[in-house]
Amino acid sequence: REPWITDGAPDGAFQLFDVNPGNGDGISDFANAGALGGRTFFNGNSELWVTDGTTAGTRLFYDCNPGPRGSNPGRFVRVGDRLFFQAHTETHGHE
Repeated sequence: REPWITDGAPDGAFQLFDVNPGNGDGISDFANAGALGGRTFFNGNSELWVTDGTTAGTRLFYDCNPGPRGSNPGRFVRVGDRLFFQAHTETHGHE
């Protein structure tokens, strides 16, 4: 379940990025994505990722819950020039 992108043409679809390279088990959740400033933020392998729609512009944005457990960001809501989202941390739980 890696992120794919298309320009709308039948031959214009391709895998944007391999979030979890090597084992084919990457998990990307674009159903819970949020757009802000020409970029899309999404849950990639249980961490906060960002893309500008290019392979070179797709990367881990922030590790909300450093360590082996992911933060599972989701429920993105844009309000003005801010993007709010829910994430899990060991300190605060799911907030």
